[in-house]
Amino acid sequence: MHWVVMGSFRQSAGRRRPRGWTSALAVVLGAGMLVGLLVPRPALAEPDHGQVDVVLVMDSSGSMRKNDPHRLRVPAAKMLMSLLGTDDRVGLVSFSDDGYPVLHLTPAGDAHRRRLFHAADRVSSKGAYTNLYAAVAKGEALLESEGRADTRKILVLMSDGKMDVGDHSRDGLLDRRLRHVLLPRLKKQHIQVYTIAFTAASDTALMKKIAASTEGLFQLARSDHDLQSVFGTIFESAKRPDMLPIKGGRFLVDAAVKEVTIVASKASADAHIALKTPGGRDLTAASAGPHVRWFVSPGFDMITLPEPEAGSWQIVASKGGDKAYVVTNMGLQTDLKQHAHIGPDKPTLVDAWLSRKGAVIKTPALLANTRFTVEATAPGGTVTRRTLMDIGENGDKAGHDGVFSRSLDLAKPGLHKLRIIAKSATFEREKNVVLQVAAPSHPAAPAKASAPQPGADDRTPKPPAPAQSKPPKPAAKKVSGTKPAKPADPPAGAPGPEHSIIAKAVAGFVAVNLVLLLGLLGYVWWRRRSQSAASESAEEDGD
Repeated sequence: MHWVVMGSFRQSAGRRRPRGWTSALAVVLGAGMLVGLLVPRPALAEPDHGQVDVVLVMDSSGSMRKNDPHRLRVPAAKMLMSLLGTDDRVGLVSFSDDGYPVLHLTPAGDAHRRRLFHAADRVSSKGAYTNLYAAVAKGEALLESEGRADTRKILVLMSDGKMDVGDHSRDGLLDRRLRHVLLPRLKKQHIQVYTIAFTAASDTALMKKIAASTEGLFQLARSDHDLQSVFGTIFESAKRPDMLPIKGGRFLVDAAVKEVTIVASKASADAHIALKTPGGRDLTAASAGPHVRWFVSPGFDMITLPEPEAGSWQIVASKGGDKAYVVTNMGLQTDLKQHAHIGPDKPTLVDAWLSRKGAVIKTPALLANTRFTVEATAPGGTVTRRTLMDIGENGDKAGHDGVFSRSLDLAKPGLHKLRIIAKSATFEREKNVVLQVAAPSHPAAPAKASAPQPGADDRTPKPPAPAQSKPPKPAAKKVSGTKPAKPADPPAGAPGPEHSIIAKAVAGFVAVNLVLLLGLLGYVWWRRRSQSAASESAEEDGD
């Protein structure tokens, strides 16, 4: 485009130039186009729905009989196998003293489900040792030899122990080889490793190191419910599915939903999950019919409904924490990267938009009645809720462009779980994202409590501070040589870094145009005066 603009300027050089204000306006507009090319324009990241190759690496040592007595890792693995699509592939490695491939990479989906489930059932708890190095190495070898070049590669490592091959010196050697040789190789190959510990007595430091080095995620699964949640998070990270919000066991299905898969938690192994349809019918595993896939396990039921009836559905006899994944032609998108590692004290911008066939939906009538919110759960359970806006403020880059945004301050180190929700009277959508906030390099002094900022809506309330029994002491005088206090965070609604960049660019644009305009006006004035002087001189010569 730069060449086109400059070319038009060159072509106009041989023609008669317009005079006065017309000339000034033409040049200023041309310069404005050139400067406009230098202003950065934000781009929306496309959601990642690509194919994945997943290898499950499952501990089969004898200690698993104690830490997973009901072998709940097997149905959890089956849940992930069932949630993946027909373009995805799954492999399985069992390990104890060494790693043993049980299943080569096999397409997921109905056609291969029996084979996948049979492989998961073969994982035992009879091994004598726990060779974590061999486990990860065999999973890597499977992805290296059978993985597709253009496909995201994931390892899921499940264990309850530490490196133990029966020789203490060899344990240390394998530990160092894992940390300093294998992990850099996995990172270079872009293989993400998600690590799951079944007990706090596991080598959690090593499991965390493996996950962090490969941009994966570590989680501790103490119960069947934890294990189900962890595998749900892995699926959400790998495929970024559209979801329906569930509150009080109820979820709303609209006409754009083509299929819904519900993962419902059980309070006990003998609980019977049921679904109540919008028409009032009760569906159970026995009465659902051949078109409904209903997988029953001790910890959860997974139900897939093709072409579900539109309206309000209810999950009966569930423990809570259920998920509803949907196939739909109207989805909720965000450009937040799953499990991204972000620095402390840096605002995180949350962008969300509705899309249809990859395009942002900008229909005013639809968006005017849709509320976008983000619910952030910090380590420890504190929940913060914010409303996303499309008005060019609070981190929103441009008003009324269909992209709703809000800046979040995720200061506490650890895992932050974000639920992004779009809700109207006729439809609801949800997207889940997990972010890892790093610990500060230099611990800061505890901050003083401050009054809530405008716009800090829906923050979980804190108990009021007790009244002071004594008047506060006067502030200490500033001592020469002390470091200045750290500037306070900007109040809610203050422009963020993105606004600063755009504001500087706009200011530069205005300044350049103003200088050009003043220069051109001066040139026009000087030209006219020169022409007038020339005319007067010519008249005098004639006289």
